[in-house]
Amino acid sequence: MVHEITLDINNKPAKFVRNDEPHLADITNGLKLQQQRLQMWGKPEGPSENDFDVNEKLLAQFAVDFWHGQFTLDDIINGATSAAVDAINAAIGDTMQYNTSTDAKDDGKDPKKSPAKTTKRRLKTSNASMPPVSKTVTSSLR
Repeated sequence: MVHEITLDINNKPAKFVRNDEPHLADITNGLKLQQQRLQMWGKPEGPSENDFDVNEKLLAQFAVDFWHGQFTLDDIINGATSAAVDAINAAIGDTMQYNTSTDAKDDGKDPKKSPAKTTKRRLKTSNASMPPVSKTVTSSLR
């Protein structure tokens, strides 16, 4: 899994790459960021300036940690373009959806659906359109 980000540092584009899979610390940082965003946008009055400042710091810290400290908080805060923010959000999404299950293999196929539930009860049918049946009863016990 390769993640790339390009930052404007000293007015020059600088590209950074991460080649390894997300670790527990990345997942935890992603959860913290998601929790903060949910709280921020869940307020009846909407997010405050302080909420946006906290979000910026958590987002920047996630990026610094995710790309293993290849750049500083200041580099990311002052040098992240909208494309870089998209790269960070993609990394967060990949981190949060990361599946460590050995029996869940990505073979490019859609996951199999569970079989439909079945019932042992008899289905009720309507006899409204059927002709009446004569009810002749014979006894075989005579």
